[in-house]
Amino acid sequence: MNVRKSISVLAFAAAGLVSGGAQAILYNGSLFTGAPGFDGLLTPVSGFDLAVNGSGAFFCATAAGCGSGATAVAFGTQINPNGTSGQIKAGDIVRTVYQGVANIINPGTSAPNLDFIGHPGTYQITAAADFTETVVTAVSGLAVLSVNTGGSFALFYDSNGAGMPHTFVDTVPGIHAGTGYTDGIVLASGPASSFPVSLFTTFTGNGTSSSGSANIAGNLSFVRVGNVATNTVGFIPAPHDFNATTTLQFGSAEIGTDFQTVNFFDAANGFAPLAANPLLVVRADANVDLSAVPEPATLALMGMALAGLGFSRRRTR
Repeated sequence: MNVRKSISVLAFAAAGLVSGGAQAILYNGSLFTGAPGFDGLLTPVSGFDLAVNGSGAFFCATAAGCGSGATAVAFGTQINPNGTSGQIKAGDIVRTVYQGVANIINPGTSAPNLDFIGHPGTYQITAAADFTETVVTAVSGLAVLSVNTGGSFALFYDSNGAGMPHTFVDTVPGIHAGTGYTDGIVLASGPASSFPVSLFTTFTGNGTSSSGSANIAGNLSFVRVGNVATNTVGFIPAPHDFNATTTLQFGSAEIGTDFQTVNFFDAANGFAPLAANPLLVVRADANVDLSAVPEPATLALMGMALAGLGFSRRRTR
C-alpha cells in the first residue's frame, strides 16, 4: 500500500470515529415518566431491556422475488426463518420488522409503575423497527443478512392519562393481536444503521428450528426532551444515538407461542400495519442501549486528527 492510499484509509477510519464515536459513550441520563401516579424522574437510565416475547418477522423485498427455482417466493411474501428454507439467496433484499415492550429500565432502575406483560402499571414503553437487509449468504442452514442504511426505529410512551391512546400490550392475547406498539407518543426515533459499520442478522437452522441474533444502530433524528416543571414526558438530557441487539429463536417447541403476532405496527407515527403469519414469526428478546451526545472536546480532537492527516497527505505529494 502506498503512502497516499494508506493515509486515505486512515482518514476514512478517523471519519468513522467522528460520526460513530458517540456509541462508545453510554448514555447516563434520566427519563421523566410523568407525575403524579407515574414513576416521576427515573435516574439513571442507559436504555431499555425489552421483554423476551417480542416479535420479529422477515418479508421478501426484492421486486423480482426472492430465492430461486422451486423455492422462490414473490415480493412481499413472509420468509420462513429457517436457514434451510431456500426462500432467499445472496443478493436478495429482505424487509425485517420488530416490535416489543420494555420490562426493565436499564441499568435496573426501579420503575414500579411500568406496565408490561404480567405486570400492570400506569404507563408503557414500547419499541418498533422496520428496515431492510441484504442477504450475504444463505447456504447449508446458515443465513447472514447485512443491515441497509435507512428504515425506521422508534421508542414510544403510552399512559392511562388523559389524551393518551392507552392501548397497552400487557397480555398474551394483546401480543397476538399486535396492536398498541406504535400508537403512543414518540420518545425517540431514527434510521437504522447510519454509522459506517457492518451490522448483521444471523440465523443458523437445522430444518426444524433456528436461532440467531440481530444488531441495528443509528443516530436519533428526534428525541422528546422531558421537563419536570411542566410535567413533560421525555429524556433529560437528549441521548444522541441507539444500538439495539436482539436474540432470535424460531420453530423450537420450547419457546412457546406467546410471541406469535398476526400484525405488526399501528397506523400511527409513520408506521403502517403489516399482516403476518404467526407460524413464521420469530421470538425476539431485545435490548436497546442509548449513547450520549459526543463531547465537543472529543470532536475537536478528531477534527485535528483529520486535519493532520490532510496536511501529511499534501506533504507527501
